[in-house]
This record gives sequence, C-alpha cells and structure tokens, in this order.
Amino acid sequence: MPTFGYFVGPAKRIVGTVDGRQATARLAQWSRDPQVVIFWFDPQQLAPGTPLDGIVAHDARGRRL
Repeated sequence: MPTFGYFVGPAKRIVGTVDGRQATARLAQWSRDPQVVIFWFDPQQLAPGTPLDGIVAHDARGRRL
C-alpha cells in the first residue's frame, strides 16, 4: 500500500522528504469539493512504511501552503 493522505486547499504539488531527498506525490481530486486533494507517493519512489521527514504542499505559483 502506498503512503497517502489528503490536503484541503489549493495544492498543486505535494512533496515529502525521506533520507535527505524529495519525493513528489501524485495528486487527484476525489470529492465534490475541489479544495480536497488526495495524494499518494509512488511505491517505486517511496517504499511503503518508509517514514517521511515532512510533507509540504505548494500552490500553483510554488508558494508553500
């Protein structure tokens, strides 16, 4: 099972840090509310169960949310 979660807000990019490198999550809108974004990390980039040092969301202009 991939590492996943959700974010409420105008996220266009979500990244997590593991072992000093960034992994970019895949995003999907999965609700009637367009502000709800589901994200998951590809198991090829981030093995399931691997702890992340942080997860950060960015808007369309690259600003941290």
